[in-house]
Amino acid sequence: DNSPEIKSLRELHWGRDLVKCGIAPFPVPIEINGNINDNHRNNICFLGEVRDSSGLNVLLSILPNLNKDYNIKIKIFGPGSASRDNFQIKVREKGLDDLVEFYHWINIKTEQNLINDCFCGVNLLSSSINKHSIFATPGKLIHYMQNLIPPLITEQSASPTFIKLLNEKSWGLVTELNPEKMRSKIEYLFKKQQYFRDNLKKYAI
Repeated sequence: DNSPEIKSLRELHWGRDLVKCGIAPFPVPIEINGNINDNHRNNICFLGEVRDSSGLNVLLSILPNLNKDYNIKIKIFGPGSASRDNFQIKVREKGLDDLVEFYHWINIKTEQNLINDCFCGVNLLSSSINKHSIFATPGKLIHYMQNLIPPLITEQSASPTFIKLLNEKSWGLVTELNPEKMRSKIEYLFKKQQYFRDNLKKYAI
């Protein structure tokens, strides 16, 4: 809607004029968020809406062993939904309440403190026909990287160009939705977390 009323509200909300024709560089330049440290981290982060195709059920199936061997847990941030409620029920039924922490959307400053102990951020879409990311890269991946959290993604989770850079620059890892392969990639990210954080720092410079 480009009506004068909507234009005025947008400018008031964002505090700047609308851009009618903009150019977005790729890869997107990032600035590392404050309060980031290089402490050893033990948590996996998920940002966004929990869907049946989010791959979290596969992640949940390998979580007990990951926790047993490395004390790894999951933090989930995002809006409430029927799918999220169902996932929470599944977590409870499996007796994994202590291994999965649920949060709704929170402000940036609070969030930084809560995700500061995450060594990877996941986007594990399972659908081969994914209308959300097939032509673009979700903002959550850049958000992970701004907090020095390397992404763990499937090939359906981002654009081919982003995935090529992710592999070449070792900013994160690409996995299949296979429990053994996911476990192997998570273990590698966990053990080499400083290596991946250093690569993300180089990208941000």
